[in-house]
Amino acid sequence: MGKGSRNKLDRAQAQIDSPEAYLAERRKLNKKNQKKTGLGVTITCIVLVAAILLSIAFFALSATGVFARMTNTIQTENFVVTESMMQFFYNEYILNWVNNSTNQMYIMYGMIDFSGDLRTQKCTIAESGTWYDYFMAGAIDNATMYLEYAEGAKATGLSLDDEDYKEINETVKAMKKALKESGETISDRYGDSVSATDVKKCYELIYLASKFNDAKMEQLEAAARADDAKVLAYPEAHKSEYYSAKYISYTITVRSDDVKLRNEALLEEAKAEAKANAEAIAAAKDTEAFFELIKEHLAKVEETTTPTEGATTAAATTAKEPKYEDYTKEATYGESSDLEKWLFVETAQENDAKVIEESSTENKKASDGTTKKVDVYKYTAYMVISPKALDTDLTLKLGYIISSDKAIVEELRAAFLAGDTKTAAALDEIGQAKFKELSEAGSTIQLGSGSSKNAKSDSFKTSYKEFDAWLNSQDRKPGDLSDVITIAPTKDGATTYYIVGYFEDTSDPVWKAQAIGAIVGEGMDEWYKGVDGNGGQLALTPIEKNERSLKGINVSKYFLNLAYNLMAGMNA
Repeated sequence: MGKGSRNKLDRAQAQIDSPEAYLAERRKLNKKNQKKTGLGVTITCIVLVAAILLSIAFFALSATGVFARMTNTIQTENFVVTESMMQFFYNEYILNWVNNSTNQMYIMYGMIDFSGDLRTQKCTIAESGTWYDYFMAGAIDNATMYLEYAEGAKATGLSLDDEDYKEINETVKAMKKALKESGETISDRYGDSVSATDVKKCYELIYLASKFNDAKMEQLEAAARADDAKVLAYPEAHKSEYYSAKYISYTITVRSDDVKLRNEALLEEAKAEAKANAEAIAAAKDTEAFFELIKEHLAKVEETTTPTEGATTAAATTAKEPKYEDYTKEATYGESSDLEKWLFVETAQENDAKVIEESSTENKKASDGTTKKVDVYKYTAYMVISPKALDTDLTLKLGYIISSDKAIVEELRAAFLAGDTKTAAALDEIGQAKFKELSEAGSTIQLGSGSSKNAKSDSFKTSYKEFDAWLNSQDRKPGDLSDVITIAPTKDGATTYYIVGYFEDTSDPVWKAQAIGAIVGEGMDEWYKGVDGNGGQLALTPIEKNERSLKGINVSKYFLNLAYNLMAGMNA
């Protein structure tokens, strides 16, 4: 018999021989076991409570962005965009998209619903994918560019200075103040995990990237200016973007459905007469004489057109006094049409003239519902005003400030006069500073400024005719500051604006400024992506993505009621 069996028999016999002693022993043993069981329960409870507390702490830390701040979403060798930073970039990208009034129509008409999951909504402005994919792709592109440009800065020894950090701090401070006044916080606008610290880190990355971009562009521009042959060759390699010609023209049209042309003989006679008239106009000695012959022909057509017959296209033109500019046009370089071949391949010169014949067939629906073919013959007389050439107008170093509040423009004009620096950029800086001040104060006053060394003298003709008149006045000299000029509304009910401008000096011809700008742009693309699009900085410092982290990026609370707010504004 085994030892275990013997012990069991001994315990059984002891229970029979002395039941009281056995029970006393069992009570002692049970008490000891109870103590052990109580300790186990206590330990289990402590573990459970700890797990609950850890769970609560986890969600609390998640809500405040601690884990998001610890998670790298995309990164390069020396720089990272954390999940919280990516949350900012994502919502900032959407915010800029929404601020475009055209894009707001997608919200108003229900093509995108920010209160729903963007991952399930098909994007209507992309070939495929959802709205989430569309916005995320744009945000990733921006963040990637910031990272790569920051790497470029590090490689060249560029870094932020005290002035940069000061401006970043002021920008974040102003953002917090503006959001507070509108009843929001940074996390409301950009996401639960985003804090002022995250926004500051985003701006630090952006500022560093921008600093490198400016330095790189200056370097490329200096190199382009030192290589005259490359600049001169650029327009020849991109003729359609740089060469143009101006001409005056007049077309005489003959249609086979003209009620007066009842048979083939009359049609042929009309065609011969139209061609002869076009050739007579083209025989003018110069463009002024060409225009006088146009007016004579228009008057002749009007005299021969009776009210019962209805006015012809040519006669309709005489409803108002014809103007020289109504018949002048500009053609950009091309070689496909007869006109383009004459202007750019044969290189027609000033006052050269030509008649070009064209014929076509139209389908015309009759009153009985049937369709018939109509032959159309056009005879156009052309005369060159200015032959194939580059745009040699000089660009301007121009600064300006414009606002709907005259007092503000007067104030800033006085500030410019009182300052020590007199440059186009200095006037622009004064305008930008005022704009920032008004924005922080929550003002809705319209204010803008600008400074450009590539502005053409006719840049303001369409909208700002009064200012353009000052720019092109005979007595305007380098270093001149305009008075406050009133810009009249272009239509009833439109806003009146006020503008002040500082003309610093003339600069490159338009063609050269455009060529240098294009060469610099191509140089930046080559640095970033390489010659074939598969190299450059992107290959030198590859991007690492945390796809799992990217999938956790969401729109902020700000966008949830956006559709409602936009509809309310539209119906107000």
